[in-house]
Amino acid sequence: MANRSSGELFGHPKGLYVLFFTELWERFSFYGMKTLLVLYMINHFFWSQEDASSLLGTYAMLAYGLPVVGGFIADRYLGARRAVILGAVLLSIGHFLMAFEPLPFFYTALGFIIAGVGLLKPNVSTQVGSLYKPGDPRRDGAFTIFYMGINLGALIGPLICDWLRVTYGYHYGFAAAGFGMVLGLIVYVIGQRKLVEFRQDVGDAEPDEGSRPTEVHPPHVVRDRIIVLLVVFAFIILFWTAFEQSPNAMLVWADKHTNLRLASTEVPPVTLEDVSAVTTGPAEEDIGWWQSVKDWFGDPTMTSGQTQSFNPFFIIALAPIFAFFWVWLDRRKRQPSTPTKMVMGLALVAVAFGVMWPAAHLENRSSSAPLAAVPAGLDIDDEGRLYSVEREDGGSEERLYYGGKRLRYDASTQTLHLNGVLTDLDRFRLLAETAPPDLTASVGAFAERAARRPSHGELVAQYQLIELVKGVIENVERLASLTDEPETLRREATLLVENARDRAEEELAEGWRISTVVASAPDWLDSLEIQQGEGKSRRTVLTWDAQNKVLTAFDEVKTRARTEFLAAAADTHFKAAVDKVYLDSSQYRVSVWWLILFFLVLTMGELCLSPVGLSLVTKLAPPKHVGLLMGGWFLATAIAEKVAQVFGAWWGKMPPFDYFTMFVVMCAVGALLMALLIRPLKRKMHGVQ
Repeated sequence: MANRSSGELFGHPKGLYVLFFTELWERFSFYGMKTLLVLYMINHFFWSQEDASSLLGTYAMLAYGLPVVGGFIADRYLGARRAVILGAVLLSIGHFLMAFEPLPFFYTALGFIIAGVGLLKPNVSTQVGSLYKPGDPRRDGAFTIFYMGINLGALIGPLICDWLRVTYGYHYGFAAAGFGMVLGLIVYVIGQRKLVEFRQDVGDAEPDEGSRPTEVHPPHVVRDRIIVLLVVFAFIILFWTAFEQSPNAMLVWADKHTNLRLASTEVPPVTLEDVSAVTTGPAEEDIGWWQSVKDWFGDPTMTSGQTQSFNPFFIIALAPIFAFFWVWLDRRKRQPSTPTKMVMGLALVAVAFGVMWPAAHLENRSSSAPLAAVPAGLDIDDEGRLYSVEREDGGSEERLYYGGKRLRYDASTQTLHLNGVLTDLDRFRLLAETAPPDLTASVGAFAERAARRPSHGELVAQYQLIELVKGVIENVERLASLTDEPETLRREATLLVENARDRAEEELAEGWRISTVVASAPDWLDSLEIQQGEGKSRRTVLTWDAQNKVLTAFDEVKTRARTEFLAAAADTHFKAAVDKVYLDSSQYRVSVWWLILFFLVLTMGELCLSPVGLSLVTKLAPPKHVGLLMGGWFLATAIAEKVAQVFGAWWGKMPPFDYFTMFVVMCAVGALLMALLIRPLKRKMHGVQ
């Protein structure tokens, strides 16, 4: 029983609830930020799926692997409490840094978050056990309560952070994750005196009368049990590789291929004026929070990131049912062995991806548009699929296909065909490839100049030159008539220069901007304004004045803005065909209920495998190597995080049906192999159930 000075609440030490809320807010921040991460990279930074997956995999691998190091640092140097406080501070700094856009802030923020998770996560869990004396029967119930906090945080984080992303912008979502972590830190610091801990290292103490000494197993038993664990780790890598498609490929599926309305089969319309309407809709007038709530209940609609809450929701809902079911089977002596449960877990993951087959089939419907010829910048392979060529730094070339290799051109009928949904990202990249090469080079050079952020004086000089050129063009006839009057001509020219400088100062007083004349722009490119950002954070980043052929940037010209501008300058006939296919195919987005069913089955697989796998490690590991082999479990999970995103990089390079099939086959074969190994593994477990 806990020391009375700590007090109890609902039969447990009050310190348990301090740790409960600390971990709840840490998981809120971690999963809230993780939900936004891939969307931020592919939609905001306009990174390729491959680049976004690579960074996500490295980040997740380190975040899940460093807790092993964090536990060692706490044991050897800091102690659990100081490690938790330092970890929470690092996490808070990292999440708040994510609210700043420049890439150096982005990478630094990820580093702080990785280090913070490594210090906080293992040491909060350790303190839960330390609240109880060895042998206290309440300990298992305490961990159940604690893990409920983990899943509540994982449930709430994506709901709130992604709502903020859609309504106000990415950086508000990231900042919310930071505020969540600060709340967790405050709870932990204030609740310090409630954390009355007991020593757990009772091995050196005199044993109680009647207690058994630690059982010593023969070397061959120890060896066999370690072999079992190594086999289990291999299958754990397979399981988490499939499971961790959720924050990447399945999130992109929700963002680009899913109708997120819960109570309607009517797909929200997409417009060419605002292609982000696919997931976020254009920025709307503020109608008040109460009216927003009423409108939501009239037409309940999720955001793509909020689908990441399905898994923790089903864990909270199903975990008690599974726990009761295992006990019910055990009383009837029909409790399946741990290897059997792992087979069930892998099989259910295969079924979960199989659930997506009908969804992929429904999404794979056809749309087409007439097109006389494919413009320069694109090629056609032997199967009629459109691709462009990307040249790597080493000189190698890579073919970039569009629409998951489902965009084809039939020269015999002069028709552009697409199966499935053409995403906004593919539409921009596809059209930009057909922009005039001279324009592409000019815009690239302009973007580089804007990235250097010229001084105010340089901007005034540049803008003055543009204003002067415009003034000369407007007054060319009057100036030409003064060629016989050099003094008057000089005076008029001086006046034009002074007026140009005044106008430049006035323009620049309104905010930072940089402009250039782009003479290579095609005549069909009309004036336009390119906005970026989400919700109320949308802002103008680039404008094009077609009459004077002036391109103006109001911020650094990032990849997305540059690509959108070049897409607007695409071949007109090709653009008309692509836009028709884009609009038609947007109606093939499938119901969000397919994702709900996917996560339901996936969570059932997790509940069969993950908890029993951890328990098996503690049962099979030799007493002096429990920590090492538990570290092996987390190392396997970390490896799986990286491997998962190696596969995630393939999303968009094949049809969704083929992508889902890949994991159906992998997990089904894994389940079959594990089933064949059940008897040999049970023999090598030497009686451990």
